[in-house]
Amino acid sequence: MEISSDDLMVGDIALLKQGERVPADGVFVDGCGTPECRLDQSAMTGESAAVVINPKNPVMISGAIVEDGLARMLVVAVGESSQYGILFKNLQEDDEQTPLEEKLDTLARWIGYFGMVAGSLIFAVLLIVYAIQIATGTETISKCLDVLDVNVYRTVCWDREIDLKWDTEALSKITEFAIVAITIIVVAVPEGLPLAVAISLAYSMQQMMTDQCLVRRLAACETMGGATTICSDKTGTLTENRMSVVKGWLLGNTFESIPLGFTPDAHAANVFFNGVALNSTANVAPPKVPGGLPEFTGPKTECALLVFAPHVSNESNYQHLRKTYKDKIVKMFPFTSDRKRMSVAVQVDDDSAYRLYTKGASELILERSAYMVGKDGQITSITDTDREQLNQLIEDLADQGLRTIGLAYREFSDTREFVEADDDDDDEIDPPEYELTLQAIVGIMDPIRKEVPGAVKTCQQAGIVVRMVTGDNLKTAVKIAKDCGIYTLDGLALNGPDFRSMSDTEIDRILPRLQVLARSIPTDKKRLVKRLKANKQVVAVTGDGTNDAPALKAAHVGLAMGRSGTDVAKQASDIVILDDNFASIVMAVLWGRCVYDNIKKFLQFQLTVNFAAVAVALVAALSDRGTPLTATQLLWVNLIMDTLAALALATEKPTPDLLERKPYGLDEKVPISAVMWRNILGQAVYQITVLLLIIYFGAEWLGIEDKGTAHYTIVFNAFV
Repeated sequence: MEISSDDLMVGDIALLKQGERVPADGVFVDGCGTPECRLDQSAMTGESAAVVINPKNPVMISGAIVEDGLARMLVVAVGESSQYGILFKNLQEDDEQTPLEEKLDTLARWIGYFGMVAGSLIFAVLLIVYAIQIATGTETISKCLDVLDVNVYRTVCWDREIDLKWDTEALSKITEFAIVAITIIVVAVPEGLPLAVAISLAYSMQQMMTDQCLVRRLAACETMGGATTICSDKTGTLTENRMSVVKGWLLGNTFESIPLGFTPDAHAANVFFNGVALNSTANVAPPKVPGGLPEFTGPKTECALLVFAPHVSNESNYQHLRKTYKDKIVKMFPFTSDRKRMSVAVQVDDDSAYRLYTKGASELILERSAYMVGKDGQITSITDTDREQLNQLIEDLADQGLRTIGLAYREFSDTREFVEADDDDDDEIDPPEYELTLQAIVGIMDPIRKEVPGAVKTCQQAGIVVRMVTGDNLKTAVKIAKDCGIYTLDGLALNGPDFRSMSDTEIDRILPRLQVLARSIPTDKKRLVKRLKANKQVVAVTGDGTNDAPALKAAHVGLAMGRSGTDVAKQASDIVILDDNFASIVMAVLWGRCVYDNIKKFLQFQLTVNFAAVAVALVAALSDRGTPLTATQLLWVNLIMDTLAALALATEKPTPDLLERKPYGLDEKVPISAVMWRNILGQAVYQITVLLLIIYFGAEWLGIEDKGTAHYTIVFNAFV
């Protein structure tokens, strides 16, 4: 009976087949005729190696995928109580303010205080001066008039005293002072800053799409520019999350890369291809999207061999070969963790001949092999020297973090040696996996993305510390980290259990040197992020698996992989890297720094204008020059600054030199540097000097009425 996974309850028995996702936490009951199955738990644990599930290791976690075999599972936890559900609950935490938002809040408070003080001071000065004038009873007003004298116009000026008293005109004057003070406060506060920030972020978000970065949270554009450390997952982020044959020994030749540097014997190559194709339960499908990677189904090591085999033989269509030999397969001996190998007996083209193809742990296959295929395709006995050299090769490959697989075959004239029992006794048959002919010993690994070492180096040059956090074993993690350029001689690599046993103080002490965290679980990665944040680091986290979701959510910026990432990882992230390219993270950093710089440029421009306007108004009020800049004029200038200036300054594009400096991090309390203060004060002093000269001497120089409409119009034009 089939039911929805949402309807599963504790105590149910679920039947799982190859390729299906485990819907709940459970315990392995049996393999439906097989002793075990294999689970791909990389999405939940980050470990690329398949996990063998059998009565000795019966725990099956939700979110894993059945890679090989069948399983009946007793459900023990569903919904929020399952491992998958616990991860979802960890994603419900409230979002924190970004570092930029915190800095701008601080800056806004300071500017607000400055505006309030300046506005209050100007109002007080204007009111006191006017009160003194009323107390003396008179106010001197200068008047000028152009007159015609002997066919020549000349300006005649005179002073006139008028009586002052507390009446409705005085109230109107005080109201005018209040309006000017309020206007100063409005001008001082950079209310156009949120608009500039929004324009810059929106523009950057659009441009980042062309660099394969999909921004899900707008503020993350800028925050990425201030990142001081990146905690990267290994599987699927630094590596391709697909096993590949990279080096080894094949048909008498050694190879260090793909494609091969030699042409093997045609017959031997075809026998090798047949063994890979027939002694396998895996499938490799074409990419779903143009330029994508092939889709793997089944054990990843078998998929790697299927991809590698066409490089050896002229054959490439393994599906056609399987159809051809479908009725010629005599017996299959599946892989088990006890045997560490699998075999298939096949009737070859000659009806009287049979061939047993075997593959498994390289040391076991070599031990059971008596012969090997040479460079010319000839079969020779394995000498003690050959065996010693091949064992050394296996050790060397293992030291490089590679998983080694041996492939061999044996030919028979009849089937009596491997078919001697009824079907009910199949499990008791001991396949004749001895006196084999060795074909290959290959090293398989999850290869590093070719762009990663360069991208890591660029991040390090930009002052960003890159750390690897993975569920894989320590030896493999260190090897990958060295190849990526993450692990250095003075760095520290730590196992997850050791990390979990440490106190927060001990972790804080090793953080500067910690570069690799292996055998980690989701809570380890999240705890690492929180400790880094507690040490004033701006943290970005990359990941593609469901196990990465809590850390993606806890970080300042979460970066999920678009192609290989799970839906849960994408939901928890702030930015999705559409091409799964670690180098695209560098572009996200570049755009983030550009946004920050654009915001600083707008701040510098607006604060210069604000300081000049407030200073001129204050000095004019203190020296009885009235209000040279009216409320309407100040508001007009503010409107222009908040729109056109924001649009112009907030949409500048980044330059490569932005990555040649250290990140600003959290040490910069407000986004105004010493250079900015120099520019703001220098330009403001220049503007104030020019405006005050025009206010005090402009009327005399230009021969116009002092403090008149024409005089203060010139002041306003000079200010603009």
